[in-house]
Amino acid sequence: MEREKIGTVLIILGILAWPVGLSLGIKPVPNILVPHLLGVIPGVYLRGSKILKKIGKAG
Repeated sequence: MEREKIGTVLIILGILAWPVGLSLGIKPVPNILVPHLLGVIPGVYLRGSKILKKIGKAG
C-alpha cells in the first residue's frame, strides 16, 4: 500500500476511536484520547501534511 492510503486509514481509525469509545462507555477522556492520537499523528505524518512540511522548513 502507498503511504497516503495507510495514513488515511490510520486517521480514520483514530477518529473512530471517539464514537466507539463513547458507545462502550469509556468515560475518562485520556482512555479515548490515547488511541485517537496513536492513529491520527502517524496518519498525518504518513500523508505528508503541509503543516509538517512548513515545520520542517522552519527548523
